[in-house]
Amino acid sequence: MQIRTLITLHAAAATKTPERLPPDVRAREALKLVDSFGECDEKTRRQAAYYALHPEQFWGDAHCEQVLDVVAQHCVNGLGLDIGANVGATLDAVRRCAGGANCAGIIAFEPNPANLPLLRDAAEDDVIIVERAASDVADVTVAFNLPTGTDQAGQFFAAETPGNPFGGIASSDDENTFDVLTTTVDHEVKGRVAFAKIDVEGHESSVLRGMDATLRQTDCLLVECSDLATDSKEPVLKLAAFFDERGFDAYRVGAECLLPLWGRHYHPLYDEWRYWSNVIAVRRDCAGLAEALAGLADVVGRDAA
Repeated sequence: MQIRTLITLHAAAATKTPERLPPDVRAREALKLVDSFGECDEKTRRQAAYYALHPEQFWGDAHCEQVLDVVAQHCVNGLGLDIGANVGATLDAVRRCAGGANCAGIIAFEPNPANLPLLRDAAEDDVIIVERAASDVADVTVAFNLPTGTDQAGQFFAAETPGNPFGGIASSDDENTFDVLTTTVDHEVKGRVAFAKIDVEGHESSVLRGMDATLRQTDCLLVECSDLATDSKEPVLKLAAFFDERGFDAYRVGAECLLPLWGRHYHPLYDEWRYWSNVIAVRRDCAGLAEALAGLADVVGRDAA
């Protein structure tokens, strides 16, 4: 590894996230960093280069529609989980990916009291709302933080605004924290899960640890991977290994392709070039869905390098 390259990149990223770097600077630094890691095959290098050169393809949530369409077309009916349901905007997408009209029901996890009235209004009869924070341990009181901020659409949220998308379990108390109770997915869910969405602002790894039994009966998950905030996020390598050990293929979600992350497909760039994105994981024995998602993973012929 070329330490000087990493220092240069990190110095640039200290003030600008990769998707906001000027294209020429981004390309130069990205390709230098890709080449600084020597132990990978050509296909993996091309995929890492494509990721680095096209952050706009991977940053944010809007690009998830294509992959969710594929999941909806190939899913088998089962339960849907909306973990971090907020005000219910993603309930329909979760239902669609768990069988649509034949979905076995949705379990929505949301601990923020300000969101619950709107979530109840959005919920249809097939939705069960769990008014606790999903974590790796149940019945513990934890601090929940609601920072102010502006979302990707440019909407500003005060701490108390319903729909605030930045709320999550806090590492320490401050003026915008309050107490919530935890639960685990394993404690709340019984039955086969066709699709789960996890978006809990940096607490995703704890949620996954608390659903180990459920994962044995889960076909597919979409997990926010907010690795820009490096102090509270698991490395992509660790997340991919977690899924690999449990029989899942994990991909970073892009607007035009998926990037495989497990085993030999992993490139260290994915943990050095950081920004907010999503990972989808599919159980390998879900043949139709696994094959369909693998078909979105080929970046050969793209302008990767």
